[in-house]
Amino acid sequence: MVRATFQGMYTSLSGIIASQANLDVTAQNLTNILTKGYTRQRADLLAIGDAGVYSHIANPQALHIGQGVNVFNTSQLRNAGYDMRYREENTKYGYYETKLSGLEDVERVLDEITLSEGGGGIQEQLLVLLDSLQDIADKASDKDYSVIARNNAAKITQLLNEQSRELQKIYDQQYDDFSVTVGKINTLIKSISELDKMIHKDETYGNPSHELKDLRNYLLDELSGYLPIEYTPTSYSDDMVKLMRDSLPHENDPYPNASASIEYSVSIVSYDASGNKVLLPLVQNNGHYATLTLETYTNHNNYVSSGDALPRLTLEYPPFSGVGSGPDMYVPGTNPPVSLDGQKFSLTADQLATGNLPTDTTGSNNLTIKSGSVGAYLDLLSGDGVFGTAEADNYGIRYYQKMLDVFAQTFAKEMNTINQAGSGGTGALLFTDDSGTGTANLKAGNIKVSDAWNADAGALETTVSSSPLGEENDNILSMIALFDRKDIPFNGTTVSGGTVLTYEGGITSFHANLGVTLGIDKSTVSSLSSTYKMNVENLDSYRQSVSGVDENEEVAGMLMFQKAYSAAARMLTTMDEMLDLVVNRMGIVGR
Repeated sequence: MVRATFQGMYTSLSGIIASQANLDVTAQNLTNILTKGYTRQRADLLAIGDAGVYSHIANPQALHIGQGVNVFNTSQLRNAGYDMRYREENTKYGYYETKLSGLEDVERVLDEITLSEGGGGIQEQLLVLLDSLQDIADKASDKDYSVIARNNAAKITQLLNEQSRELQKIYDQQYDDFSVTVGKINTLIKSISELDKMIHKDETYGNPSHELKDLRNYLLDELSGYLPIEYTPTSYSDDMVKLMRDSLPHENDPYPNASASIEYSVSIVSYDASGNKVLLPLVQNNGHYATLTLETYTNHNNYVSSGDALPRLTLEYPPFSGVGSGPDMYVPGTNPPVSLDGQKFSLTADQLATGNLPTDTTGSNNLTIKSGSVGAYLDLLSGDGVFGTAEADNYGIRYYQKMLDVFAQTFAKEMNTINQAGSGGTGALLFTDDSGTGTANLKAGNIKVSDAWNADAGALETTVSSSPLGEENDNILSMIALFDRKDIPFNGTTVSGGTVLTYEGGITSFHANLGVTLGIDKSTVSSLSSTYKMNVENLDSYRQSVSGVDENEEVAGMLMFQKAYSAAARMLTTMDEMLDLVVNRMGIVGR
């Protein structure tokens, strides 16, 4: 059988085109070797078969030889499993790294070892006050020792005031950082939504949108450090699949009775009070997205009586009616779908969770976030430890603030009780709140030496006798004994108004115990932060082994494609020479 005249030429030409496409893709890869988030691309080739079975029936003797190669698409070399695992670990790393930063700030304020070395620790100053009391016990009639004791006591109150102020500064700074983070998250959400729309439009026209997808993946990686997210990629190019989804629900469809076009792409992973996982959409492919707002509130259930202002995130969905195109946003996993049109959700620390999936617009019900830097900020700003309603081992900044208050209140109460027993029960208060005359509002931030003691150093009662003979020191000895006690109950007030024993021990060991608690918490968080950081780095290395551009590999491929191009070109030249022989030199004998 005589073959088609230009068949070999077309076959060789397809090889040249394929090699050129591979070289173009290699150039794109090498050009973006330093581009953050870039995913290595490849040209997808498909061998072209012969004319098929009908040609064989028509020509039984025909040889079945392929007709070259077709470059039908370009694709990205990316592993979705690695992406999912990377974002999960990055969320955990974001949580522990942010929390570690907050605890390190707290440690700088409360680290008694470092402070004592500089002469500024409360524990050290308590021992100085104890020495002053012992001097008075040795010579009760010398008022100079009373003045020294008063000055040393004032130093303790000043240290407590300073530590309280510093902790409040840390709290305010963390809140400000949280606010900045929320702004970044909203920017990321909006950007991802815009990219989704652009990718949707591109793929509708058959464009692969690789570079747009790279940018979206890069933003999703960044978002995963802030929030626990689930990302569901949606393919817009297969209209047949869309038509099938409209009529045939399947088991993996989050809302099978809903329209195909509302499938969500990015959702927050949150939990209700029963620990049930709840996915709240951030971005859906219809162009709608939610907005996060950071605020404080004082009307949360058991927190009403305490009046504490707690941080919470409000996840708000705008009223979609008449906005843009497509349906509203929906809660995935619900059947029938729950519309999020105009809804608000409260996202708080784990210890504040109450109620089930909120579908009202008041924001009174809460869902919790347990990871990501958002989860860490909520824990740092809301973690009350034993003062809270749950999660007693969650030691945030508020816990350490309240522990300082407990110490100030207990120390003042014990010292005042002993001193008021002096002079036949007529002794004055030694420590008060900032009023100078009472203790009703006494906290670490406002404790001070009382006005009575400031006015007269002799207000420090040396004896319980109303008619002292001169050298009685029994009341001072009671104060000294107070420093030796190991069974002092340090009681605090819970957020619901109850009483909780925070520590039982000595006055001089309270801060050491608080430092141990902080040290253990910080050490645990630091260890987990290092672990998850290593996991993130390892998973990123795995991802790069698949999707990253390797210079050596690309150069080797370039040489291979160059040789393939040369070979196909040489084959084309050979075919041309053969045709020249047939056309110009065959059948010319005898002319």
